[in-house]
Amino acid sequence: LKLVDWPSELSPQSAGSIFVRFFAQEGCRASRAGMRNLPPLPWTFGADQRNTVVMDIERRHGVAPFHCIFAKSRAQSHRAVVMALGDPMSDSYVVCPKYQPLQVRNGDRLICHQWIFQIRTELGEDHRDRMSILTDEGEVWEVPFEGCHLGAGSRSRKTDFQPFFPSAKFVLTHRLNNMAAVHLVFQYHPSMNRWAVIDHSPEPLGSLLALRPGVSYPLSEGLRLKIGPLILEVARE
Repeated sequence: LKLVDWPSELSPQSAGSIFVRFFAQEGCRASRAGMRNLPPLPWTFGADQRNTVVMDIERRHGVAPFHCIFAKSRAQSHRAVVMALGDPMSDSYVVCPKYQPLQVRNGDRLICHQWIFQIRTELGEDHRDRMSILTDEGEVWEVPFEGCHLGAGSRSRKTDFQPFFPSAKFVLTHRLNNMAAVHLVFQYHPSMNRWAVIDHSPEPLGSLLALRPGVSYPLSEGLRLKIGPLILEVARE
């Protein structure tokens, strides 16, 4: 893991966090090759001194005493996963990668600026998972198996070099600050009976997938995580 972004009040030049000062240096990563005596997975991250990696950041920045854990995947031994540890006052997110599908499951929450969308799936009579989106205003949208996109305004115009997106649209008519006309795209993969979300938003943190406590999320090279105020990126040694 490497640190790629942090708020200005935690800049390495300030007398702030040792964690930030160390990992902000070129080539410094949370890895067994880069940190002497770091044990094999699992690793816990958090503000408490008993963690594998201590994040000495004040609680007001949203870092919990025991924030998250990185472990080996039980399904794929060569892959790692991340899991939030359930502190009610702090959140962890996967930063949705641009134009790349990211699997979503029943109960997942997507945060898009002022909006929160919860994913609901239910097995239908045809043995396919039907998906609906619950907004934070209580509105429910049924997603067609052909897919759809979500965004501001009633019309969406494809721009140059923009990847394909389904024509069906769930229209947002208010709270549109920083919301793109094509903000999120939802696709169904019938061969695996899975749904995926694709982020088309222009903002670096335009779409975030909240980590649910007790649920493991697979990691891949280049994937970014928002842990409290910090952005960490999965890297390969």
